[in-house]
Amino acid sequence: MSTTTATYNSRVLGYEKKKRARHTKLTCFLGGIQADMEPSDVMHYFVKLTFDSGCRGSVLNVQLIPKKGFGFVTFDYPDAVECVLQSRYHFICGCQVEIKRKGDKGNRQQEDPLKYFIGGLDHSISSRDLGSYFASIGVEVLVPQVMMHEGKSRGFGFVTFTNQEEADRVLAMEHFIGYRGKQCQMKKASKNPNDQEEDDGGDGGKGGAK
Repeated sequence: MSTTTATYNSRVLGYEKKKRARHTKLTCFLGGIQADMEPSDVMHYFVKLTFDSGCRGSVLNVQLIPKKGFGFVTFDYPDAVECVLQSRYHFICGCQVEIKRKGDKGNRQQEDPLKYFIGGLDHSISSRDLGSYFASIGVEVLVPQVMMHEGKSRGFGFVTFTNQEEADRVLAMEHFIGYRGKQCQMKKASKNPNDQEEDDGGDGGKGGAK
């Protein structure tokens, strides 16, 4: 390989690397995606939001993975990303969706001190059902999410409360463990989701709320 060819290939690889890095910075993670949401619904919402906010840029691409309850939205300019990140939660198709920078995991325990794990859920329960349950007992939660695999519930999920008092109130409610005839376990969300899958064990939970 000649020196000229090697230099050209190096420049191409460098360009592609920078392009991927820029693309990642313009892509945001979406949590709480429902099975009936369409990419067009998400695109319409964020196009309108960025336009109404008067920020530079708009939506470039939307990718949804409803079977797993999440997706990604890519913008064409940094201003649009900063605009939508002004609010962590957005309502799309009547459901609350969480948005954050792609790959921005951080320390989840510090990031979500009011996030709780719920195990032992009936496998027919959806994220909407979980949100409706809390609404029926007068408790506001953010982005109730039942974890899915291939379109089916894995029997556990997460909810984020608006304040600690609300979380404590649910923890103290005996009838919570009888939700749809199943005993449900509720506790602080772990930084390692695998720990909680093992705790749940897929057997409907044990011992009720803690």
